[in-house]
Amino acid sequence: MGIGQFFKTPKNTVFEYKPRYYNPEKEDLEARIEKATQDVNGVPTDGTYKPLIKGQMRRPLDRRKANNRSSNIRLLLIAAALSALAYYYFYL
Repeated sequence: MGIGQFFKTPKNTVFEYKPRYYNPEKEDLEARIEKATQDVNGVPTDGTYKPLIKGQMRRPLDRRKANNRSSNIRLLLIAAALSALAYYYFYL
């Protein structure tokens, strides 16, 4: 390592930046065309159309109610079994 290398500063880092052209009017036009084709066809082109959203929102609630019922029945059966065991243990 010589004296010349000791005082050298490192070179700047070069980045490969390639700017992109952004045209908001073109994107707005494409969005309006896409919406118009969806309105005409009734189905979006990207495949995310869900026709019965109201029915789909109710399904988890119905499932939750059914789960609560089965959980309550299971809890009552366990309580009855424990009560029967306690009665048998203390009174017989």
